[in-house]
Amino acid sequence: MWTIIKPFFGWAFLSSIILIGLCLFVVGNLLWLAEHNKNSEQFPKHYLKGVREGVWCALTTFSTVGYGDRYPVTNFGRFVAGSWMLISLVAVTTLTAGIATTLALAFSAQTYRNLQSPSDLKGVRLVTISGSKAVEWGQYYQGRIVEVDSLSEGIRKLESNQVDGVLYSRLALEYYLYQNPQLPYGVVDFDIGTQNYSIALTQDNPLTEKLNEQIVSIDMQLRFQEFKETWFKSQLNN
Repeated sequence: MWTIIKPFFGWAFLSSIILIGLCLFVVGNLLWLAEHNKNSEQFPKHYLKGVREGVWCALTTFSTVGYGDRYPVTNFGRFVAGSWMLISLVAVTTLTAGIATTLALAFSAQTYRNLQSPSDLKGVRLVTISGSKAVEWGQYYQGRIVEVDSLSEGIRKLESNQVDGVLYSRLALEYYLYQNPQLPYGVVDFDIGTQNYSIALTQDNPLTEKLNEQIVSIDMQLRFQEFKETWFKSQLNN
């Protein structure tokens, strides 16, 4: 539960609430200044009581409820109220979008933390590329698979909270996140299967020989690393 509500205690969300509170206080004061002389029945001349009614009027306007129990009658008061109405339209939309994003990220983060092994994929909504090996692996581990035509489309479904995660090649996902560092996602620490890659070249391609040399070099380095780790491990055990 704390994981879900924690984002609402973050500085980004709290600062938005504080800013809205300050705006309500300022608008409430402006309404009181404009109305307390000619409209003292609705906005009393006493500062605290008058500003209280001004803030209440600003709040009902901001929330689009508009009870109508408090309203300005002076030209300046109406100007303040009208300006606040226009600002409220943008502010409410932005705040609503922010809350929706915060909730989506909270649930996404919770799903990410709950995935510790392939068996945890059971029942999880996963998007993957149609026709890829990931479809078979997702079905094998009983995930709720959604197929799309591209990785970008899959990420968009994740952003809109239509799925819980993207199931695809680790290399492709890490490269996509590297190219899009603004995305608040990560790759889980376990693999569900291996997949071989190949490089196709024409017979007379001048890169063939260089590529073969590099592949042999990488293979030898990996074999040496494996030998070194195995040898040192056996020596330490002895």
